Amino acid sequence: MQEKVIILLSGGQDSTTCLLQAIKEYSKENVEAISFIFNSEISKAVSCAKEICDTLKIKHSVFDAGVMWNVAGDKIVEGRNIIFLTLAGMYAESKNIKIIITGLQGDNSHPESSHPDCTEEFVINMNKTLNIAIGYDFKIKTPLMGLRKSEIWKISDDLGCMKFIADKTFSCYKGKDEHCMECSSCKERFEGYDEYIETKIDDGGLLV
Repeated sequence: MQEKVIILLSGGQDSTTCLLQAIKEYSKENVEAISFIFNSEISKAVSCAKEICDTLKIKHSVFDAGVMWNVAGDKIVEGRNIIFLTLAGMYAESKNIKIIITGLQGDNSHPESSHPDCTEEFVINMNKTLNIAIGYDFKIKTPLMGLRKSEIWKISDDLGCMKFIADKTFSCYKGKDEHCMECSSCKERFEGYDEYIETKIDDGGLLV
């Protein structure tokens, strides 16, 4: 019997790439996604997550984690992945799901968007904590850990989903209807895209 998995889906490039990888590896019927709203400025990304799951016909649950915004009072809530993984673990245990997949990748190419709770060290320790706290044998998987954005674009291209990622996902910290092209998240996304396209051209590959 194939194992079931749950994806922490933000609606951005990384988590959506993980979702598409999981569908290929585990098959669609064994994959579901979970998203969290914690301030109004990320509503665009969560809307993208909903649309992505509707398009792919993936079960999708959205929960309000707004207390983080109330407590931290900042758009970038440091330590938020502690909360996300804890809530995802509680949900997964209730559904008999043991594999939690997250798009954390720890790319430090833009230090201003580098966070302690996006590192491999954090994931290893969080995995142990979840197993102890919930009394369940979870496995947190981070298939993109250590990869640059250009490498993540390559994964989506290899999956035949690069255009889907480009059109359907949203990676901006500003929370408007379009990418601002100025925040660190936008810079990582589009610089990575350009870097990958340049590599394809150098290798004689065709553009998507």
